Amino acid sequence: MAWVVAGVVCVLYFAGTARPGYLLVRDFVTVPDPVLGAAALGRDGAAPRAVPLDAITAVLDPVVPAALQQRLLLVGSVLLLGAGVGMLVRSRGWPAVVTATVVATWNPYVVERLLLGQAPTLLGVAALPWLVIACRPGPYRSQLARALLAALPAALTPFGSVLAVATLALVTTATSGARRAAAVALPSLILCVPWVVPALAGAPTRSAAQGADAFAARQDSGLGLVGSVLTWGGIWAPGAHLSSRAEVVPMLAALALVLVVAASAILAVRGGGRRAAALVLAWSVPPVLVLALATPVGLSVMEVLQQVPGLALFRDTHRLLGVSVVGGAVLAGLLVARTTRSLSPPAVTAAVALIVSVVVTTVPDGPRRLHAAYTPVAFPSEWADAVSSVPAESRHVLVLPWQAIRPPLPGGRVPFLDPVPRALEPPTVTSRDLVVRRADGPVLVPEGEPEIRLDDPTQARRALDSRQIDVVWWWGVPESEPPPGFVTVHDGSQITVWRRGGDPRSQLPRGILRPSTD
Repeated sequence: MAWVVAGVVCVLYFAGTARPGYLLVRDFVTVPDPVLGAAALGRDGAAPRAVPLDAITAVLDPVVPAALQQRLLLVGSVLLLGAGVGMLVRSRGWPAVVTATVVATWNPYVVERLLLGQAPTLLGVAALPWLVIACRPGPYRSQLARALLAALPAALTPFGSVLAVATLALVTTATSGARRAAAVALPSLILCVPWVVPALAGAPTRSAAQGADAFAARQDSGLGLVGSVLTWGGIWAPGAHLSSRAEVVPMLAALALVLVVAASAILAVRGGGRRAAALVLAWSVPPVLVLALATPVGLSVMEVLQQVPGLALFRDTHRLLGVSVVGGAVLAGLLVARTTRSLSPPAVTAAVALIVSVVVTTVPDGPRRLHAAYTPVAFPSEWADAVSSVPAESRHVLVLPWQAIRPPLPGGRVPFLDPVPRALEPPTVTSRDLVVRRADGPVLVPEGEPEIRLDDPTQARRALDSRQIDVVWWWGVPESEPPPGFVTVHDGSQITVWRRGGDPRSQLPRGILRPSTD
């Protein structure tokens, strides 16, 4: 039942992705023929947010094309989340399964994360119920094997791997004791190695202090910051906000769902038991923590943490609400099972239909927004020629115009993270600074200190003069000729590539460095 219900939600969300093409939605990007280059291995100086996901994508591409991998990851994030939560309450009957599955998959957190292009983050959350199931008591080897297998989807990203290790430690402690928890959780730390090593390799993973405020929770509804977070919204990115969250009926539906979950939590606490307490804590603690980190004191703490190598990867505190979604969905399912126990079959069906209607009403525009965002697009026809014009032995490739986020390709509707580093073997020098739009004005978030800092023309000219840049990749047609020392090796309508091959004296044309945007 849980698989069927989650599958229906996936169809409503992602039916438009059945058309050919690539999905380029903010952080969710890939390229034709991705390579196992510096970016995929986290050796390009950027924060390893997509490690080891990009490396796995490149390795599997000859067998499973990158475009298909995208769709599997996207659908799998919602399908595994809904089915996993449903499995946790399967012993309570189909009303609990249907309710829990719908609550877990149809809510502001899931939709906003997908609109931000963070299906990999959602996949980490989707692993939580499966980790709980895997940690059931049993022989050590069997328990460890189940735990590591359940954690693999989460380990595709740093956030997911940390979430998986923490879940294994806490759940195993509750079910099997501290010794067994250490024996299960410690081996699972190996899942963090792919991103921990590059994250701690040097200063590039440090972030600016203003990143704490830029990526803190913000109100995205008419309920204020507290109401937005308690109803599993409050994402920092305006581009992922849902207009329905400011409408009266969805707000009332969201508040009604909170009351349902809260009532179930009260009943669970009265019933006693460690499992009930853990479930209530999973639902209630994350929103409190997210709100606390959005206060002046919490932001001050986060500002300090931005300077610790590796910890800047976790500045987006809104992601923690995924734990609350899992706990709240289970609680909602348990309440429905309890209240419908003595009802007749027609009455049970009506009750479940009512609660499902309330849940759907909380985010009525979710499918429409996801259909618009996840529109498959085609890379420029010249893409392969442009990529092949960049020698694998190049030292650095400068990607211009200087902005982290590219405008939509023809047919697309959403800007996306520059995918060029995923297509080239040499290290790329790209803008990593983001401008996060706020109601009180834009916030510039400098992203660390890359090997070659090119955020002003003077530094750019120095980099070119020092011969550290071998190739310049232009998105579009530049308004000037290549600088001295470079020759045009690809001259297309949407991409231009210059390569060093002449006079070593170099001068970067004026006006090519443009500010980045979200």
